[in-house]
Amino acid sequence: MIIRPETGREAAMFWRWVLVALAGGVAGCSSLSSGLDDEIVSSLQFDQIPCERLVAERDALAAEHGDPATLDPGEKPGARPALVPTGFGTLVPDARSRDTKEHRKALGRIEAMDRSITRRECRSV
Repeated sequence: MIIRPETGREAAMFWRWVLVALAGGVAGCSSLSSGLDDEIVSSLQFDQIPCERLVAERDALAAEHGDPATLDPGEKPGARPALVPTGFGTLVPDARSRDTKEHRKALGRIEAMDRSITRRECRSV
């Protein structure tokens, strides 16, 4: 059975649904939303690490990947890209490179370490 839209409006709607179905299929296991969720790291896992070691690990990671405090709010780990409308992250495939994903995960770890360091007052002010 071949579906043939009768009007231009029906044709436009038909092709929109075709694109949504294709995007959903392509996104499958690696949607942008799940990729952004991977960048959010809990700081509780760092509370068991001694302060001196945690600060040293954080500084080494920040030297390699940069300090997330210097980023704009839209560039922070877990931030939704401006070009992706709210709610469409599950339909958009995560087409970022492996290096970009690892860099963003490292920034998320640095932010989590910062929260643990601040909460435990590991650095003197």
